[in-house]
Amino acid sequence: MKKKQGRGRPTLYKPEYCELLENHLAQGKSYLAFGAEINVTRETLYEWERVHEEFSDSKKRGILKSLKVWENRLEDGLLGKIPGFNTTLAIFLMKCRFGNMGYRERDVVEVEHSGAVIAPTVIFKAGNGDSTD
Repeated sequence: MKKKQGRGRPTLYKPEYCELLENHLAQGKSYLAFGAEINVTRETLYEWERVHEEFSDSKKRGILKSLKVWENRLEDGLLGKIPGFNTTLAIFLMKCRFGNMGYRERDVVEVEHSGAVIAPTVIFKAGNGDSTD
């Protein structure tokens, strides 16, 4: 009996991508940059995560290793070990790359308002700025 062929084009996935991905992330590089390394789209990476549990696990381990790399760099920068270290950029990077891991929690501000909104009254006074009032 002949084996049935699947529909669509064959997958580009290779089991060795798991180790390559984890090593890539362990250098502090991003998940999506791995797609550029192996010439696949982000949609393909996300599909592999859904379909291949071992690839998803490698990503999770690799993201933690990447976080460790960036936390070490952040610490070195804050201790003055990196000349010209840009604290603002480092914080922004941590929030963007690792926001789902606790680096964004304190930035969330929720404001609830009830009742009528009243516009403030602004009074302009002409003059030279010297007030005798």
